[in-house]
Amino acid sequence: MVLVLAVVVAGIYGVFFLLRKTGKPKEKQSGSIRILGSTTLGSSRYLHIVAVGRQVFLVGTGEGGVSLLSEITDHETIDSLMLEASNKPTGSGAPEKRNFASIMIGLLNRESRKKAGTDGSGPGIPMDRTLDFMKNQRERLKKY
Repeated sequence: MVLVLAVVVAGIYGVFFLLRKTGKPKEKQSGSIRILGSTTLGSSRYLHIVAVGRQVFLVGTGEGGVSLLSEITDHETIDSLMLEASNKPTGSGAPEKRNFASIMIGLLNRESRKKAGTDGSGPGIPMDRTLDFMKNQRERLKKY
């Protein structure tokens, strides 16, 4: 009797596990709209950093719908968010898990390095990322 109950409970758990795995929407990225980062606030509430063209927005979602929380206007912040999103591995390899919290921690660490007087181009940052950043900055300055 207990064995049958355990099998039924395990079966129900397995069905819920499969539904939860397959029920998540696939991450689609169009050319003009991209999700740069996301984090959960619990109870089906999320924060997303969304890029629409060259504009970046902080958006909150929940049961009540989608709400615009803020527009990120600082060009350095936008460039670093875009750089972080472009450095995500693509293809058949396992993608690196990047979420809203890790992006914000990276931004805060960069700000603390600026205050400490270091430019962040030390041995901890790969040369190709620094070169890409400099190329992006040069292209941005050419526009003005």
